[in-house]
Amino acid sequence: MISKPALAWALFLIISSTFMRQLLNFITGFTSDATVSLLIWCAFACAAALAIYISKLRSLKQVAILLIPVAVIIIYATSFNVAVERIHLVKYGILGFLVARSNISSASFQGLLFKVTLVALVTASLDETVQYFLPYRVGDLRDVWFGVVGAVWGGIFPPLISYLTKLPSKP
Repeated sequence: MISKPALAWALFLIISSTFMRQLLNFITGFTSDATVSLLIWCAFACAAALAIYISKLRSLKQVAILLIPVAVIIIYATSFNVAVERIHLVKYGILGFLVARSNISSASFQGLLFKVTLVALVTASLDETVQYFLPYRVGDLRDVWFGVVGAVWGGIFPPLISYLTKLPSKP
């Protein structure tokens, strides 16, 4: 089952696809692509900081383990030629986090990732289908892929945090 916050975020992703490109063009009109790229990296950093804060981890080792998926997605995101494509990882990472967090007690890890992947695939497909029919937008299968990858990345955090908080902490 999908929680109300996850459903609301999924609907926001689909609806916002009608105006997000204009908003981004407006922002880049006042700044540069480098500034937009910096803002995206700040979003990754905030996501990591929020995950650490929410998890209430007790040791540096636990925090370091939690930062491994963050480092992996940042390394993957640096391979994108277009900085704006990184936004998909953040947007859908939030969706994956919300879906996984609401289902963590009722599913195995594999079941949880399946649910996250399914919700992301449906949401990203609807998002790109809406864009396909807009005269000023383009529906792109690559963006569906980026959405699913971002959601799986975000979906890893709740079970990882659950596991790390159950570990005994050493002084």
